[in-house]
Amino acid sequence: MQKRAVITGLGPVSPIGKERETFWRCLVKGISGIRVIPEIANSPLGFRTRIGGNIPDFNSLPYLEVKQARRFSRFTQMAVVAAGLAVADAHLIITPQNSPRIGVVMGTGVGGLEAVEEQKQILLEKGLAKINPFCANATFSHAAAAEISIYYGLGGLNYSLSTGCSASANAIGLALDAIRGGRADVMLAGGAETPFTDVVFASFDGTKQLSTKNAAPEKAITPYDLNRDGFLLAEGAGVLVLEELEHALQRKAYIYGELLGFGSSADAYDSYKMETSGAGMARAMEAAVRDAGITPYELDYICSHGSGSVSADLKETRALKLLLGERAKNIPVSTIKSAMGMPFGASTAFQLIASALMLDRQTVIPTLNLKTPDPECDLDYVPDKAREMILNYILIDSMGLGGNNAALIAKKYA
Repeated sequence: MQKRAVITGLGPVSPIGKERETFWRCLVKGISGIRVIPEIANSPLGFRTRIGGNIPDFNSLPYLEVKQARRFSRFTQMAVVAAGLAVADAHLIITPQNSPRIGVVMGTGVGGLEAVEEQKQILLEKGLAKINPFCANATFSHAAAAEISIYYGLGGLNYSLSTGCSASANAIGLALDAIRGGRADVMLAGGAETPFTDVVFASFDGTKQLSTKNAAPEKAITPYDLNRDGFLLAEGAGVLVLEELEHALQRKAYIYGELLGFGSSADAYDSYKMETSGAGMARAMEAAVRDAGITPYELDYICSHGSGSVSADLKETRALKLLLGERAKNIPVSTIKSAMGMPFGASTAFQLIASALMLDRQTVIPTLNLKTPDPECDLDYVPDKAREMILNYILIDSMGLGGNNAALIAKKYA
């Protein structure tokens, strides 16, 4: 018999809060974490966009010692802190006896690329002798999952995935399968991203994909709005504790919700252009619904990708119409990214953290800054104000560069 996976710990390190309650309050109250980024705004490179979802006061030292922090990239530091928050929230005690049954799977888009850029500059200016001897460990994409397992002593499954903005959705799906298949009792799953490097930022700024509403940062991201002019990058790490149900009940853990299903697909369309019919994304959603053992008619709410990209918003809206048919306009849809930007591979981890809290508190978060809806984006996007409602089943959807699509189904625990 397939085992059940529940959510027992939440660890957000985000532009709108570095722990659960601040993160939730900002989402419900519509408080933005978008701000001017001094390093970008003052750069001699002359970026068009000067704003994003950064975390200016992030400090890993309560968790990491000074020597450890120096060895880790910012990407890895955030991941280790988020994992610690999730473990503490779950009141999970890790021992040599249970460690082999506790695993980690993390998603990322660019990994520790900020450390690569920093060390290259040191190499060019100061020479080989000045390179950080821990550079290789700091910069590879698996660093977050590896260091989480080392720091917390987790001897179970240990993976990393990189599928762009859908990376943490796929990571969480892999963790779900591990628990359902009996290969783990507990999985720490999520994603981490720190994309504010010259190369990464320039690659999106130079192709005019980012919003340039620099004068009003908190109003810059306008998903599904006719006047949207692009998305904004964000940094952060989100980690959840997923746990086999009986294991959670035996230790009397608090359960935020149940993770029921996962689906993934590829558009198989084009390396650069987005396929906007929504057919590929709808296949991922349909797969998640089937995996959950429910029908689309049972869904109460969609926690959307909702980046503010013109093409991505169209693709997602059309996919939801393919999935839901005539019910599409009656199902609330909203996005966390209007408040915090897009943290690439960490995106869906934050979406699932938000969804777990929505299930727990029976409240839907709003989409910010939606003033003039795009006629082609004509669903119920819950503009500006949170909505109390009965929530049983939530679909979380995501899409990544290269045409990867992923979806999760979460349920109120009962």
